[in-house]
Amino acid sequence: MSHLLLLVRVADRPGALERVLGLIRRRVLAVRRLSLSIGDGMLELALRVDEAKTPSDRLRAELASLTDVADVTAEPARRTRELAIARLRGGAPAGDAWRVLSNGADGAVVEITGTPDEVDAALAQLRTDGVLSGAMRSGEVALPGRPDTDPPPPDEQRREGL
Repeated sequence: MSHLLLLVRVADRPGALERVLGLIRRRVLAVRRLSLSIGDGMLELALRVDEAKTPSDRLRAELASLTDVADVTAEPARRTRELAIARLRGGAPAGDAWRVLSNGADGAVVEITGTPDEVDAALAQLRTDGVLSGAMRSGEVALPGRPDTDPPPPDEQRREGL
């Protein structure tokens, strides 16, 4: 099933976040991921919802109609990133999907960054290898921007020789 990522900028005022979440609750949306950041008097909410169950134009219009909402944009999945920190049993196995933060007698701690699908795949590999003891994920983050000014994703940069 495909997912829709909405970035919602909301004024950091009492009750503003509750109004946004209330609209989502009333619409009975299947929220797959939700992350929140705060900066410059604004709350930035990243919402991943099931696209098949959600008419994206209508949802964006309803969110934008809330008085505290400054901006609503739909973002392509390729522009989002996530961070996971994982505790492993024993030493860290070799792999390109993670970076070792510490490696000791009581186990290892690794950092995994990438798209949510890449983080999912790396954690699944560690689970399959039987070494994953626990993990904490940051939630999905994205920098809103205009697609015509954004640099191409890393795989396209390699093809273009950038």
